[in-house]
Amino acid sequence: MSFIEHKRALGAADPCPQFDNFARMRSLYLDIFSYAELRLTQLYQKLGLKNIDNSVGLKVNELKDIKASHSVSKTSVKRIQSVCSELSPQVQIRNGIAHATMFVGTKSGEEVCFFQKASDTAMYNPIYFVMTSKDFSNSLGVINEVTSKLDIILNPPSSPPQPKQGAASGP
Repeated sequence: MSFIEHKRALGAADPCPQFDNFARMRSLYLDIFSYAELRLTQLYQKLGLKNIDNSVGLKVNELKDIKASHSVSKTSVKRIQSVCSELSPQVQIRNGIAHATMFVGTKSGEEVCFFQKASDTAMYNPIYFVMTSKDFSNSLGVINEVTSKLDIILNPPSSPPQPKQGAASGP
């Protein structure tokens, strides 16, 4: 069955509990991704980068190429580049599910979620982006981890104050 012929794509009610489960996972993924995108934008601003309206993909690519300077240490650059390398594939997943129509089917006997962008719908040999429940779970874990790392980059843990010279160290 082609994507165009699928009842859900044409707006008909399709009583499929798996569709609702995948729709919730899609929604959760997009919400969680938006937190990572917010942190990325805050980092972009903190670094004084000018194209604040860039898409998240462009921001990730620009931050991957960031160089150490008087305001950004080599250690911070490595952390930023590492986080952006982890986030880059997630940007592709986010684009694949946010800008596409979704329907549920099976692939090799497993319930999967198919996504197809409007630009791919008219193709003779349509292209689908496919995700399983496990794929969603794994991606959510990656996004949560990336967001935590961005939080640490934005707000590094403070170290305790150094003891004053000459201060007694014991009772």
